Amino acid sequence: MSSEQIKTGEEIVKEILGKLAADFNRPEINDVSFYVTTKDFDNNQVSILDQKKQVVLKISDNDLADLPADRSVRRRLEAQLGAAVKAHYKL
Repeated sequence: MSSEQIKTGEEIVKEILGKLAADFNRPEINDVSFYVTTKDFDNNQVSILDQKKQVVLKISDNDLADLPADRSVRRRLEAQLGAAVKAHYKL
């Protein structure tokens, strides 16, 4: 897994969040940042943070790296992001 794959995965997550922001008419959903945390020796997570630096969702870096090439990962993350956004922004 390369950092380029993870960056590409982050861009796809931003696209998904952009669609959710438009669907819910809530532009703040699109204003997120990514923060990498180490879970253990070789298992990192990427936290998606809102503008107040509160965690919206944590995604494994492996999922982000697989996102561009694996449709099942994309479908799963789209569902997780949708649920996390609804819960976080109380939609």
